[in-house]
Parts: sequence; C-alpha cells; structure tokens
Amino acid sequence: MVRPNGLYILSEKYYHHIYPEPVREEIAKLANICGPMYDRTTIRENLHALADVEVIFSGWGAPVLDKELLDAAPKLKAFFYGAGSVKHIV
Repeated sequence: MVRPNGLYILSEKYYHHIYPEPVREEIAKLANICGPMYDRTTIRENLHALADVEVIFSGWGAPVLDKELLDAAPKLKAFFYGAGSVKHIV
C-alpha cells in the first residue's frame, strides 16, 4: 500500500489533545507524515511544504482553506478536522 503524504496543521495547544500519541501512531500506519507540525501562521510562511501533501490532519487553529493555501497544495485530496465546526475555515 502506498501511503499518502500528510501534514498536521493546527494549534500546538490542541495537537496532543486532538491527536494523542496512540492516534498519531495509527495515522502513521496510513499516511507518511512528511514534515513538522505547522499552525495557521507557520504554514503561511512555509507554503512550499504543501507541494506534495495529499492529506492534512487539523483541528482547532486550522488555517483558512483559501485560494492561496489550496493553490500551494495541488495534490490535496483530504482535510481531516478533529474538532467542532469547519464553518470558519471553509
């Protein structure tokens, strides 16, 4: 099985709460996490990190999925949001 490239993009404050170690271990079996965790500010400073990303794991503190971010992630297929409503980011 070829694992898709993925990144975590969310507030560091909630990272361990939404994605505790056992959950991250399961995700790592299904996706190749290809960089450090980013937040909504640091991903804007590092849009190049999205070039090969197919899945994003997010939650509170997610970036807005605007044209700039989506253009930087041409291979993006899925955006997983591990928290409440997505109305502020979509």
